[in-house]
This record gives sequence, C-alpha cells and structure tokens, in this order.
Amino acid sequence: MKNKILLGMVFCCVLGTAYATKVSKIEYIGCKRIEQETIETYFPIQVGDDCDSDTINEALKALNKTGFFEDVNIEMKGSVLKVHVKEFPIINKISFEGNSKLSDRDIKKAAKLNSRETLSPAKIKEIQQVLLETYRKMGRYNASVNPKVIKLSDNRVNLVFEINEGDAAGIGKIVFVGNNQVSSSELRDVMYSKVKRWYRFFVNDDIYDADRMLEDKQAITKYYHDNGYADARVLSAVAELSPDKREFVLTFTIDEGDIYTLDNVSVNSRIPGVSGKELTEDLYCRQGDVYNEALIELDIKAISRAVSKSGFSAVRVSPQTVKNPSKKTVSIVYDVDEGERIYISKIVIHGNTKTRDNVIRREILLEEGDVYNQSFVTMAENRLRELGFFEKVDIQTIPDPNSPDKCILQVTVSEARTAEASINAAYSTTDGPGIELSYKEENFFGTGKALSVFLGSSKTSSGKSREVGADGKLKKVSRKERFRFLNNVQVSLSEPHVFDTDIEGTVGGHRYVTSLFDGFNIKEIGGTCSISYDLSPKFYQGWGYEASSRKFDGVDMTSSPIIRQQVFSNPEKAKEGKCGISSLRHTIGYKEHFIRGLRSKLNVSLSTSVAGLGGKARHLKNELSAIYNIPTFRKSSLTLSVSTGLLSKIGGRDPHIIDSFMLGNESFRGFEMSGMGPFSSTVREIDGKKTTRRDFIGAKKYWKGTVEYTFPLGLPEELQFRGFVFSDFGMLWDAPDKGKKYLKSTGGTVVDTAGVSHDAVSYAYDSSVKGHKILDNKKFRQSVGFGISLITPFGPLSLTYAIPVRKEKYDEQQRFLLGASTKF
Repeated sequence: MKNKILLGMVFCCVLGTAYATKVSKIEYIGCKRIEQETIETYFPIQVGDDCDSDTINEALKALNKTGFFEDVNIEMKGSVLKVHVKEFPIINKISFEGNSKLSDRDIKKAAKLNSRETLSPAKIKEIQQVLLETYRKMGRYNASVNPKVIKLSDNRVNLVFEINEGDAAGIGKIVFVGNNQVSSSELRDVMYSKVKRWYRFFVNDDIYDADRMLEDKQAITKYYHDNGYADARVLSAVAELSPDKREFVLTFTIDEGDIYTLDNVSVNSRIPGVSGKELTEDLYCRQGDVYNEALIELDIKAISRAVSKSGFSAVRVSPQTVKNPSKKTVSIVYDVDEGERIYISKIVIHGNTKTRDNVIRREILLEEGDVYNQSFVTMAENRLRELGFFEKVDIQTIPDPNSPDKCILQVTVSEARTAEASINAAYSTTDGPGIELSYKEENFFGTGKALSVFLGSSKTSSGKSREVGADGKLKKVSRKERFRFLNNVQVSLSEPHVFDTDIEGTVGGHRYVTSLFDGFNIKEIGGTCSISYDLSPKFYQGWGYEASSRKFDGVDMTSSPIIRQQVFSNPEKAKEGKCGISSLRHTIGYKEHFIRGLRSKLNVSLSTSVAGLGGKARHLKNELSAIYNIPTFRKSSLTLSVSTGLLSKIGGRDPHIIDSFMLGNESFRGFEMSGMGPFSSTVREIDGKKTTRRDFIGAKKYWKGTVEYTFPLGLPEELQFRGFVFSDFGMLWDAPDKGKKYLKSTGGTVVDTAGVSHDAVSYAYDSSVKGHKILDNKKFRQSVGFGISLITPFGPLSLTYAIPVRKEKYDEQQRFLLGASTKF
C-alpha cells in the first residue's frame, strides 16, 4: 500500500510540476460497504477544483486517516479523478484460546470488540495492548496475546487471539527503609497491598497494582500523622519485578521525623455571637495529647456542626498549626469565620442506577436555595460512604452559568453490591453443630431499607435435667435430643429515616424453638416494632413493642414442681400451657463515637420493659449497662464493662421463670449457660429409689462486671488474630418463684427458700416428691481465663478457656468455649 501511495505521489508531483488540471468528474472505485456519500464527506477535492500533486497528496492523507481503507490509490485520467479504495475486512467471528482466568465475555468487554466491525492492523494492536494491560492489572506480567487473522470469502475474516495467561506476579516482599520508630509489621498492617500467602486465595490484594501502591503511600503517611509524627513523609515507593516476572518487591523509603505533642489548642471565632471558648470545650484535640491529624479532622466537623446550629450556614474552619521543633510541640488554632455566601441553585445526582434519589438527598444536609457550606458537603460525602451502598462517592461544586453567586452541587456515585446470601455451618460447645442460612439486603429495591432473613437449624433437648447420683456427683441427662430444621426463623425490615426524618424504625417477626431452661422447651412466634432517634450528638432514645405467643413443649414429668406448676395450664392433668407476652420497651443511652486507637469510648444504656398489656406475662424489667473501652498500646485495648438488672412483679403476680435473668457461657465465661444462680433441688422416691434433681429456675436480680485486655499476636493483621485475657465477676440471685404455694401440709419436712421447715411429704399433683429446697444465695462468683480470636479463610473462630475461681458447689462449669462459622 505504501509503495502505491508513493508512486502515486511521484506521478502526481511530475504532473503537478507541469500543470494543474481542473477536475470534471470524480469516480470512486472499490467501495462496497462504505457509501460513496460517506467517502465524499472526507474527500477534500470537489468537481471543478484545480488538482495538482499537492492536492492529491492531501486527499490521500485524508482518506487514509479515516481508517476505513486498507489501500488507497488516486490517479488522474485526463480531467477525470479516479479514486481506488480497498476496504478493510469485516470481522465475521471472534474467538479466544487459552484463557481461563478471564472469560470470553470479560475479554470482549475489556477490548470493546464486537463482530461485524472492520478490522485494521491498528485495531489489532490496540486490542492486544488492552488485553495485556488487563492481565497486568491481575498481576500477570508474563502473559502474552498472539492475534491470528483467518481470511474468508467476501472480504471477511475470523479473528483468533491465542492467549498465554502466565502466572500471577504476587508481592513477594514489602521492604521499608528509614522506619526506626515504627515497626515494619505495623506499617504492613495499614497497607492495602499484602505479601502473597497461601490463605489469600479469596482476595487479590497480594497482587501488585500500581494504583493500590499509591494508596499504600497515602495510608502509611496518614498512619504516621495520626500517631504523632507530624513531619513524616514517604520519600519514594518503588516496585521491582523479579527477572522471572513471578513476584514484586515493594520498597518504601520513609523519613519519620519526631513525635510531637499538642501544646495549646484553641478556637478563634470571627463570627459575632459565637464564642470560641465554648467551642473549645468539646474538641477532640487536647493539650498534652499526641499530635493526631484524624482528631483534627473530627474537630473541624464538630466545630462546623456547632456553628451551623447557631444559624450560620456558610462556615469556614481553618486549622492553623505552629510547630516548635525544639520542644517537639504543635499549637493549633482553629480560625472560624463566615465564608462567602454562595447559594445552591440545583443538586444533580448521577450514577445511581439502583438507589433512589430521595435516599441520597436525605443524607445531604443541604437543599436547593441553601447557602453553600463546605463542611456540610464533606459531611454528606462521609454519610453517603457510610451507607455502604456505593463504591465511590464524589461531590463537586460547579459554578452556575446563569448566576455568579450560585453553584450546582453535582453528586456522582457508583453503586456497590448490597445483598449478601450465605450458608453457615456453625459449631459451639453449647449447642453442637448447626446450619444457618441468611440473606441481607442493605438497600432493598433502592429504598435504603435493610431486609434481613435468618433461618437456623440446630439441636434441641427435651427433658434435659441435672441429677445427683448416689456418689454425690452431678451428671446431665437429656432424655430426648433431636435436630430441628428451621427451629429459628427471624425476619426484619428497618428504615433508617422514617418519613424522611432522623428516626430509625424496625419491624420484625420470629419463630423459634429453644431448650434454654431445664425440663421443657419453648415454642415462640411473635413480632416486634421499634423506633430510635438521637436526642443530641451523644444521647439517644428508643421505644419498642413486642407481642409473642409462647407455648411449652416436651415437659419432663420429673422436673421441679415449680417448673411443672408454671408450664402446665392444668398441673393435675399435666396439660402443657402457654405464656404469651405483650410488652413495651423504652431505652435511653449515651454513646461516644468509637475512634479505634485514638480515644477512649463510653457507652451507657438504661432499658425498661413493661409486660402486661396483654398475655399472661406480668413484670417490670430494668437493665443498666456501661462499657468503657480504653486504647492502650497500638492495636491493644482495655475494656471495662458492668451491667445490672432487676425483675419486679406487677399486680401481685410473680414473674414467669422464662422471663428471668440467666448468665453463663459467653455472658459469664467459665460457667454453663443457666449453670449458675437459683436452682430447684427436688428429692423424689420412685419404686423405693430416691433421686435428687436440680433445675435452673432463673433469677430476678443480677450484676456482672468484666475486665478484658485484648492484644495482637504478631500474626498477619488481615486475619485479625487477637489474644485476650479476662475476668468475669458478679452475682445472680433471687428466684422469681419460691415454691411455697405448692406445699401441702400432709406430713414430712420440706425446706423453703427462707430455710423454714414445713410439714409436708408431697407437692400438689406429685406424690413422688419427698423433699425440696431452692438453692439461692447472694454469693459472689468470679472466673478468669484467656483465649484467641481470628478470621480464618473459612470464617471467624474463637477459642476461650475459663476457670471459675469463686463459685458455689451446685454451680456448673464450662471451661472451654469454641465458636466457629463458615460461608460457602
């Protein structure tokens, strides 16, 4: 083709040196698929123009530039200009060989290649480079793409790409230079890129990615700045590929500088009526603290919110930092003033293919006509990201072309996957094996509502008892065990903004079968609804209502008279009864937003539940809890928690034992669930043989405290290996039912809760009972222990070993706890 063009140019040049010819006619020869009218739009010569070698040369360039033709030749025959073209072939079929990591569909999408398109060498080279770049992003730097063109009739071709995907070039090593104060393992933990390991087969963060390496550089810098190193910077970040192209070595050169502390922190308000001193009181940064840029960002947001609530929409907060290198201190002054008033004329939203506009708009605390506030825009970005509905959120301010004092707020989002379905195989030392199916949709049909469905199947035990043998040893007996499918079904739907307000509402339903208590099972079906809202940035309040039908099933006839009396609607005929509940719940609490590793946090809540609006249950239940988390060393923390509860009767009716408090297992480690607290001890004589049985009957009062220290184990951070040591301590006492009303004065001796003897040989409807007492006292219990928790490739796993050091003889221990689950 090039030779023909060159000859044509020479021929035309020779002719052109002599004269220019006026074109009387133009003939287009060889165009089949491309219309003549299309060629004419690109051809610069028209009938009547003077044609010489220069104009023909320009015409050749114009037609070749279109990319339509494989060859172009122009010749002058007298006054007739003949344009000979050879069109590029049409792609009849595209196929790929050797690809397994990328599907044919993915490759076509990446290359933007379809059948029936024209094929040119430039197009082939472009596609080849795109595919190689796609494989490089997957870490496959030794991949090769070899195109082959198979010619067919009618100027058609089949295009075949022979692909050798090669091996992924993982990250073999991450090296740091200059980190004298912060360990390399700490820096690797904050990075997005990870060293290649066998257990990372579900993720690709151990594959080198240039964009991710830039994020690593920013993450390392931020980590230093958030931990006092105000001058720290990453001097260079270099990725070196091994000669065999199988792995990368990432090297980061760091200048750490020194640790700075805060000398003076103040707010300088230039806004009339707004006191800088009052704004200083609620700052996160305080004198004597280590310099921390994350806390500075939180201060800016807090000041902006506080000033905006005073009626000033356009607020500008500028932190001014002054370093004192000799003292290694930093002084911070937050300058607060009113910004230039620019009004928002329009809010435009792009990219929300699923999420409705109103869901996005309600997270933006600005409307059309409001004064532009950069702090509110930043807050809106954060609120939208925290929803978890979007992979990317970008809010830009565009000047309004129709008005100089107005702007357009353009919100661009990229939708993320918000649904998760899983099948979990679970195991615990308490319930044994189980199967869990769950489905969660955080953005139900784009409305912002959260739908949750849980289906659980596990073992239940009927007739579970604790019996004291002739040797005085306690043994557990379960007369009937069965694996129940769908014995736990829970469905809930929550709306974070009811009627576009800041009130969160939830409705749900449940059905389950449980054998938490000795001697019987509980079958429950019911529903709940609740609302919650913030009273202030740190205080919240909630209201809820529950209505459930609860039936008793699988009652063991040798269980405590108290249990039989409560679960039988007709004890004399041993007819199993029910105890429906209708209750109203109120919660008020105090919360501090948790800033991991930066600040201590305190959460306090008080909940009150009143049952008796319907059903047989009558009680008043109050629970107070507080949790205080104190960051200590990096990634270590000390947690102090305390809780207490009180169950009271209403209308002279004692609470039902199934509404009482119980501790054990994870709530009081070292003790079995319902293995501590009030027990009913019953002596029976059947066929001349006496047996002693103990049944847990719940408690009306408790208090419990925990001290726990959590620390890293020095293993890969993405597995979240943590070790912990702890001590649980507290008391559980005051049985809801004393059993006195079941005594019959027919001879013999029975001891009630208060230790008073009664003349009796039997209880009502049960002549086999020869003695009974309630083991209930206000004695202190305590356990100590240790454990590890981690995230394995197969799911979370926790191992705990606890030793009761303060206990009663009749308490039941459970020293070892195992919890695991997996998704597949």
